[in-house]
Amino acid sequence: MKKITFFLFSLFCVVSLSVNAQDDGGDVAVNTCETSYLCDGSVEFGNASWPADCSDGSDEILSYCCDNGFFAYVDAGLCDDDSDDSTAVIDPVPCEGVELLMSDSYGDGWNGAVLTINGVDYTVDGSSASAC
Repeated sequence: MKKITFFLFSLFCVVSLSVNAQDDGGDVAVNTCETSYLCDGSVEFGNASWPADCSDGSDEILSYCCDNGFFAYVDAGLCDDDSDDSTAVIDPVPCEGVELLMSDSYGDGWNGAVLTINGVDYTVDGSSASAC
């Protein structure tokens, strides 16, 4: 009985450890560097102020992040639900002058906190927000 229990425990550990390196079902491997910051946004997509965590960008694959409903992509409007192509990026309305980009790395908003500039309050309800 001990051998069976040990075997099942060992099998569980191997399966658990290999979950971080995922495959999106296509030709591109997802999260090759096994970061815990999967689909947390990146400067390349404009939904974060930092680059992708994996040097090959595999932790920020747009189609994977959108298909799996990650807040940094869905809340930023990067996922087009009306299209069959989940890699489509919605072009934002151009801003004349200065654009304020705000983000929340956990995707739960600023929990009531605000940024006040010249008497105008700005906040983030989801993972990111912008204002002209």
